[in-house]
Amino acid sequence: MSASMYASAALTLHSKQISELNACWNNVIRKIFGYKRWESVIGAIYGLGRLNVAFEFLVRRVKFYKRMYLVSWQCVVQALEYIDTVKTK
Repeated sequence: MSASMYASAALTLHSKQISELNACWNNVIRKIFGYKRWESVIGAIYGLGRLNVAFEFLVRRVKFYKRMYLVSWQCVVQALEYIDTVKTK
């Protein structure tokens, strides 16, 4: 699933679309592990060390914004350092 989630932070999906992706992923887990349609697969997903699709989207989006914030601050610091070096010359 990580390959399909690669650009998830850049996507804007409605909650219904995320729910449908989650249901699809649950069906994949059911197929792999032989669960019946009415059986919950959340234990299997957590047992694999994964989160459901909705939380994966949320975590990836938070990480994306965190990186954007850190990069923007690094740019500001670099610009200020550059200005400081130009002033001292």
